[in-house]
Amino acid sequence: MGATFSSRMAIAGDFIRKEIIGAWPVFQFFLTGFLLLILLIKLVLAQFSIQIVALFNAVVGALIAAKANIYLTILPLRAGLTVIGGSWLSR
Repeated sequence: MGATFSSRMAIAGDFIRKEIIGAWPVFQFFLTGFLLLILLIKLVLAQFSIQIVALFNAVVGALIAAKANIYLTILPLRAGLTVIGGSWLSR
């Protein structure tokens, strides 16, 4: 019983490691974009003496956007996005 538990933990560890490695570049892209948006919003709101703290929101949003991007890349959704004369994605 101990061997099966340790092998399951090893499989879970490998899965999590692959997910993190696969999502890392996409996560960095979205995190940079979201942090730039927060910076711009803070600069605009500073004129009115309004302070916001949203770093955690940017990190969580980047994680969700990265994972959604990976899933949308994997899923076969291209067939449903066709128009007359070609595909929306091929333009």
